[in-house]
Amino acid sequence: MEKLDNQFDENFDTVIINSVAQYFPDVAYFENTLAASIERMQDQGHIVIGDIRSYDRLDMYYMSVELSRLSPEDNVACLRKNMSIRRENEKELIFAHDYFKFLANRLPEIANVEITPKIGDIDNELSKYRYDVVLTIDKQQNSKTSDYLEPAVVDWSDGENVMDLPDEEVIHFVNVPDRRVAYEKYLVDNLPNVDEELLIKNYIKAFSDLE
Repeated sequence: MEKLDNQFDENFDTVIINSVAQYFPDVAYFENTLAASIERMQDQGHIVIGDIRSYDRLDMYYMSVELSRLSPEDNVACLRKNMSIRRENEKELIFAHDYFKFLANRLPEIANVEITPKIGDIDNELSKYRYDVVLTIDKQQNSKTSDYLEPAVVDWSDGENVMDLPDEEVIHFVNVPDRRVAYEKYLVDNLPNVDEELLIKNYIKAFSDLE
């Protein structure tokens, strides 16, 4: 960011940080980058952070990698061990969705945070285990998230009651399932309760029987 001072005379209204945040050394460096970006922006604008690795889906990603590497004849104990090793050896910077919800507490110029999953039906690491964030910047703090319409919250996991919608202008659905990771999510959620001697092929078959 320091090099930008000598290259541009005008301030920006948009900054894009795409598919690089995971290579930053730590959260402090990431937040310093955001602060430096905001300093060089106009009074209002946006920061787009793309291809963020999802902490919320990290174990699902590890699960998918190990299932592609291990033999169906290996047991669950081996699967658990390999996933644990991957977690311990993880070197990249990975963000939970909730981190961005509270980021404005440290960077007050952030007026709103929009978190969006990758769109599309393609099943790969980029679409299933990464997401994008758009930060709305307002240096004069003329508008904050609290100024927007307060949505009614509907929990998708309530099943039949999900269609009993409140009479509100804005509705926020939570716990909406993503079929692209349903397979890995089921296996991760049930992993702590499975006999470690169970063969991986039988573990996978249990999921198939439920479909």
